[in-house]
Amino acid sequence: MKTMNLAVLGLMFFSGATSASGSLLPTGSVRGNLDFVRMDRAHGPSYQFKSGIVTVNQYDKTVTLMLFNESQCRSNGCLPVRPVEIQVELEDVTFDNCGTVTYFGRSDQRRVDGPLKTIEVRDNSENICPHFVYLAPTEVLYKVTSSGMDGRIFHAESYMSGTEALHPSNMGPRPRR
Repeated sequence: MKTMNLAVLGLMFFSGATSASGSLLPTGSVRGNLDFVRMDRAHGPSYQFKSGIVTVNQYDKTVTLMLFNESQCRSNGCLPVRPVEIQVELEDVTFDNCGTVTYFGRSDQRRVDGPLKTIEVRDNSENICPHFVYLAPTEVLYKVTSSGMDGRIFHAESYMSGTEALHPSNMGPRPRR
Protein backbone atom coordinates (compact mmCIF):
# COMPACT_ATOMS: atom_id res chain seq x y z
CA MET A 1 0.00 0.00 0.00
CA LYS A 2 2.84 2.41 0.88
CA THR A 3 4.53 1.57 -2.42
CA MET A 4 1.35 2.39 -4.33
CA ASN A 5 0.92 5.70 -2.46
CA LEU A 6 4.52 6.64 -3.24
CA ALA A 7 3.99 5.73 -6.90
CA VAL A 8 0.83 7.87 -7.08
CA LEU A 9 2.57 10.74 -5.28
CA GLY A 10 5.54 10.49 -7.65
CA LEU A 11 3.22 10.46 -10.66
CA MET A 12 1.38 13.53 -9.38
CA PHE A 13 4.68 15.36 -8.84
CA PHE A 14 5.97 14.40 -12.29
CA SER A 15 2.75 15.44 -14.04
CA GLY A 16 2.79 18.73 -12.13
CA ALA A 17 6.33 19.42 -13.32
CA THR A 18 5.33 18.65 -16.88
CA SER A 19 2.36 21.03 -16.84
CA ALA A 20 4.47 23.72 -15.17
CA SER A 21 7.03 23.57 -17.96
CA GLY A 22 4.27 23.57 -20.55
CA SER A 23 2.70 26.67 -19.03
CA LEU A 24 5.88 28.64 -19.76
CA LEU A 25 5.01 28.63 -23.45
CA PRO A 26 2.94 31.60 -24.57
CA THR A 27 -0.60 31.02 -25.71
CA GLY A 28 -2.90 33.09 -27.87
CA SER A 29 -1.69 35.26 -30.71
CA VAL A 30 1.44 37.36 -31.01
CA ARG A 31 2.46 39.91 -33.61
CA GLY A 32 5.58 41.85 -34.46
CA ASN A 33 6.78 44.49 -36.90
CA LEU A 34 9.74 43.67 -39.12
CA ASP A 35 12.04 46.63 -39.78
CA PHE A 36 14.73 44.74 -41.71
CA VAL A 37 13.93 42.46 -44.66
CA ARG A 38 16.61 40.68 -46.67
CA MET A 39 14.99 38.54 -49.36
CA ASP A 40 17.02 35.87 -51.15
CA ARG A 41 17.86 36.93 -54.72
CA ALA A 42 16.53 33.59 -55.94
CA HIS A 43 13.01 35.01 -55.39
CA GLY A 44 13.62 37.49 -58.20
CA PRO A 45 13.34 41.29 -58.43
CA SER A 46 9.61 41.33 -57.62
CA TYR A 47 10.32 40.02 -54.11
CA GLN A 48 12.20 43.03 -52.75
CA PHE A 49 10.46 44.42 -49.66
CA LYS A 50 11.11 47.19 -47.15
CA SER A 51 9.17 46.01 -44.09
CA GLY A 52 6.71 43.45 -42.84
CA ILE A 53 4.51 42.09 -40.07
CA VAL A 54 4.62 38.57 -38.66
CA THR A 55 1.64 37.11 -36.81
CA VAL A 56 1.47 33.81 -34.95
CA ASN A 57 -2.13 32.80 -34.26
CA GLN A 58 -2.21 29.80 -31.95
CA TYR A 59 -6.02 29.67 -32.05
CA ASP A 60 -6.13 29.10 -35.81
CA LYS A 61 -2.70 27.37 -35.82
CA THR A 62 -1.24 29.72 -38.45
CA VAL A 63 1.90 31.77 -39.01
CA THR A 64 1.37 34.73 -41.35
CA LEU A 65 4.04 36.89 -42.92
CA MET A 66 2.84 40.16 -44.52
CA LEU A 67 5.51 41.91 -46.60
CA PHE A 68 5.30 45.54 -47.77
CA ASN A 69 7.11 47.56 -50.38
CA GLU A 70 7.09 51.26 -51.06
CA SER A 71 5.10 52.65 -53.96
CA GLN A 72 6.67 52.28 -57.40
CA CYS A 73 7.29 55.81 -58.68
CA ARG A 74 8.13 56.68 -62.27
CA SER A 75 8.10 59.92 -64.24
CA ASN A 76 4.32 59.66 -64.85
CA GLY A 77 3.33 59.03 -61.24
CA CYS A 78 3.34 56.49 -58.42
CA LEU A 79 1.63 53.11 -58.33
CA PRO A 80 0.70 51.55 -55.00
CA VAL A 81 2.16 48.09 -54.44
CA ARG A 82 -0.04 45.44 -52.84
CA PRO A 83 1.45 43.62 -49.85
CA VAL A 84 2.32 39.95 -50.18
CA GLU A 85 0.79 37.59 -47.62
CA ILE A 86 2.38 34.22 -46.91
CA GLN A 87 0.54 31.88 -44.55
CA VAL A 88 1.61 28.46 -43.27
CA GLU A 89 0.29 26.05 -40.65
CA LEU A 90 1.76 26.39 -37.15
CA GLU A 91 3.37 23.03 -36.35
CA ASP A 92 5.50 23.56 -33.26
CA VAL A 93 6.30 26.00 -30.46
CA THR A 94 9.50 25.49 -28.46
CA PHE A 95 11.10 27.20 -25.49
CA ASP A 96 14.87 26.80 -25.07
CA ASN A 97 17.07 27.09 -21.97
CA CYS A 98 18.07 30.65 -22.84
CA GLY A 99 14.47 31.89 -22.94
CA THR A 100 13.96 32.10 -26.71
CA VAL A 101 10.53 31.04 -27.93
CA THR A 102 10.52 29.59 -31.45
CA TYR A 103 7.38 29.19 -33.55
CA PHE A 104 7.70 26.89 -36.56
CA GLY A 105 5.19 26.85 -39.41
CA ARG A 106 5.15 24.84 -42.62
CA SER A 107 3.13 24.36 -45.80
CA ASP A 108 4.14 21.50 -48.13
CA GLN A 109 2.47 21.59 -51.56
CA ARG A 110 5.21 19.70 -53.47
CA ARG A 111 2.94 16.72 -54.20
CA VAL A 112 0.73 18.97 -56.32
CA ASP A 113 3.60 20.87 -58.00
CA GLY A 114 3.68 23.60 -55.36
CA PRO A 115 6.52 24.67 -53.05
CA LEU A 116 7.54 23.72 -49.54
CA LYS A 117 7.35 26.90 -47.43
CA THR A 118 8.59 27.19 -43.86
CA ILE A 119 8.52 30.17 -41.52
CA GLU A 120 10.51 30.11 -38.29
CA VAL A 121 9.80 32.97 -35.88
CA ARG A 122 12.16 33.47 -32.93
CA ASP A 123 11.20 35.69 -30.01
CA ASN A 124 14.54 36.58 -28.38
CA SER A 125 13.13 39.25 -26.08
CA GLU A 126 13.49 37.07 -22.96
CA ASN A 127 16.85 35.53 -23.96
CA ILE A 128 19.22 35.53 -20.97
CA CYS A 129 22.28 33.81 -22.50
CA PRO A 130 25.36 35.85 -23.50
CA HIS A 131 26.02 36.12 -27.25
CA PHE A 132 28.92 37.40 -29.33
CA VAL A 133 26.56 39.11 -31.78
CA TYR A 134 23.42 41.19 -31.37
CA LEU A 135 20.19 39.19 -31.31
CA ALA A 136 17.22 41.10 -32.64
CA PRO A 137 14.19 40.80 -30.35
CA THR A 138 12.22 39.25 -33.24
CA GLU A 139 13.77 37.18 -36.03
CA VAL A 140 12.09 35.44 -38.97
CA LEU A 141 13.59 32.89 -41.33
CA TYR A 142 11.49 32.20 -44.44
CA LYS A 143 12.50 29.24 -46.64
CA VAL A 144 11.04 28.09 -49.95
CA THR A 145 11.90 24.93 -51.89
CA SER A 146 10.19 24.17 -55.20
CA SER A 147 8.73 20.79 -56.08
CA GLY A 148 11.30 20.18 -58.81
CA MET A 149 8.64 18.77 -61.14
CA ASP A 150 9.85 21.01 -63.97
CA GLY A 151 13.36 19.55 -63.67
CA ARG A 152 14.81 22.41 -61.61
CA ILE A 153 14.85 22.72 -57.83
CA PHE A 154 14.54 26.27 -56.54
CA HIS A 155 15.70 27.01 -52.99
CA ALA A 156 15.60 30.39 -51.26
CA GLU A 157 16.22 31.55 -47.68
CA SER A 158 15.20 35.01 -46.54
CA TYR A 159 15.87 36.72 -43.21
CA MET A 160 13.83 39.40 -41.45
CA SER A 161 14.10 41.03 -38.03
CA GLY A 162 12.31 43.49 -35.83
CA THR A 163 13.69 45.89 -33.24
CA GLU A 164 10.72 45.32 -30.95
CA ALA A 165 9.59 42.15 -29.19
CA LEU A 166 6.53 40.23 -30.28
CA HIS A 167 3.45 41.52 -28.49
CA PRO A 168 0.01 40.03 -27.86
CA SER A 169 -2.41 40.42 -30.71
CA ASN A 170 -6.16 40.85 -30.46
CA MET A 171 -6.79 37.79 -32.62
CA GLY A 172 -8.85 35.48 -30.48
CA PRO A 173 -10.64 32.28 -31.24
CA ARG A 174 -13.23 32.54 -33.98
CA PRO A 175 -16.83 32.26 -32.83
CA ARG A 176 -18.49 28.95 -33.64
CA ARG A 177 -21.27 29.08 -36.19
